[in-house]
Amino acid sequence: MPEQNSGDQYSTWVGLIYVFNLIVGTGALTLPAVFSQAGWALGLSVILILAFISFITVTFVIEVMASANAIVAWRHIQHRKRVCLSQDSSINESESEVLQTLGESGPSNSDSEDTPLVTPFSSSPDCADMTYRYYVIRDKIEMGQMASIFFNKFGTTLFYLCFAIYLYGDLSIYGAAVAKTLADVVCTYQPANFTCNSTIPDTEPCWEGFALDRADAYGMFLTIFIILLGPFVFFNIQKTKYLQLLTSGMRWLAFTIMIVYALKNLIIHGAQGDPPAANIMAKSISTNGFYARHCNSIIINQDNMKVQILPALQDNYMYLIIDEASQEAAIVDPVDPDSVACAVQQNNVCLTKVLTTHHHWDHAGGNANLCKKFNNLQVYGGDDRIEALTCKVKHNDTFNIGKLQVRCLATPCHTSGHICYYITGDQESPAVFTGDTLFAGGCGRFFEGTAEQMYKALIEILGSLPNETKVYCGHEYTGNNLKFGKHVEPENEAIRQKIEWVRIQREKNNPTVPSTIQEEKFTNPFMRVHEQSVMDHTEQKDPIQTMAFLRREKDNFKA
Repeated sequence: MPEQNSGDQYSTWVGLIYVFNLIVGTGALTLPAVFSQAGWALGLSVILILAFISFITVTFVIEVMASANAIVAWRHIQHRKRVCLSQDSSINESESEVLQTLGESGPSNSDSEDTPLVTPFSSSPDCADMTYRYYVIRDKIEMGQMASIFFNKFGTTLFYLCFAIYLYGDLSIYGAAVAKTLADVVCTYQPANFTCNSTIPDTEPCWEGFALDRADAYGMFLTIFIILLGPFVFFNIQKTKYLQLLTSGMRWLAFTIMIVYALKNLIIHGAQGDPPAANIMAKSISTNGFYARHCNSIIINQDNMKVQILPALQDNYMYLIIDEASQEAAIVDPVDPDSVACAVQQNNVCLTKVLTTHHHWDHAGGNANLCKKFNNLQVYGGDDRIEALTCKVKHNDTFNIGKLQVRCLATPCHTSGHICYYITGDQESPAVFTGDTLFAGGCGRFFEGTAEQMYKALIEILGSLPNETKVYCGHEYTGNNLKFGKHVEPENEAIRQKIEWVRIQREKNNPTVPSTIQEEKFTNPFMRVHEQSVMDHTEQKDPIQTMAFLRREKDNFKA
């Protein structure tokens, strides 16, 4: 390739900075999370693939710009020919030399775009130089102009439509993200039951004692963002050189800070964590990724313990149990290890135990990864199929979480090894974690058991617990369960009142747990199989047969 006049070109370093900004961008700031969550090998592979695609994109953009410049130069040459021919049908020697300078050997009556843009390859240095000069990027050609060069009218219209959707979509994403971030930083009021910005409802005050809530603050910052940056979009302001320099500088500053901070931690604390090579299931199925949490995370304070409700997946619940006296903690069914790790760090507690109710993936599927994040975790459960199980338990086995006493209650039916965990402290403030045996207003399917087993689990075992026992179940099924309860007992006033309470809670995006054993005895048809109204509905006289009928009906019930 012949040498060019370096004064007409950007320097190599400017080109490298441009390519870096295009390929890496602000996405570089998410690299630590990628390696931590997706796994170092998978993360590195995806990044390399995306970097290669970005490189191809940059190459394509440059080639398109060069081709557009060549077409513009070719049209200019054809225009000069027509001007010369219209002035004089015969071209003198000096005019011919001008056309040769532009890259044409002589006049031509053909201005068809089918005419080759360059002459056939020649080993002559002069010809090679002449051919190359077509593709030197001399003119700044806007994307709209390039679209009109390469596309017909329909293609150009489609290009503008796609481009507008992309730009305004990008603007809306940035507007929402910037406004939300500013609101989270500025709003300092934190309700007692909430642990982080991602779970605080928008209806909560932004500052204590002020009427302005978090939604108002978000709207205010969004308005400021639109007012400040709107002119660049809506009023065709194009002199953005210094704004682009500022944003590029901030991007490089953030990237540099991230690297320096990581190196400092590595030097001072050494390598920490043990990211897997690949975690394909990482966030693709978790509501903490592209999906929103199905409810807020709140803390329930009991006499001797705190229970933080951690939403997971589409409707699952995990529970962080904290002994207030020792600050020792246990986690129930940790399907999302990253959320658990975040909650443990925020509460500044020592996680020592995993309580697994049963072996199903949406309850036990995070055990192994959680054990990699925390050393010496004891994983409790009643089934050998439970992932990473270290302590197999049976009915009435006991152990402690700090000073909290845990009693294991075997409740086979949903699965053959299902365990509920009944927890008490020095003061009588009991709680039971029921997994998929007992739900608020319902019970689990009889996958590996019978109606007789579920009757024993609900009526004889869980039903014998103190009425004030708080019930923490495995899923947010309360609304649909209560609709079924109303179908079974249309005149049950307790069900009607709780349906209204659940509606209010869900409108606020709050969980409907915990319930209590007392509430379940009033509102849960599966714990009311001795009630005449329930038996009349099922047309059964035996409570176990009533249980079986209700389960079959519930399996086909459409709320």
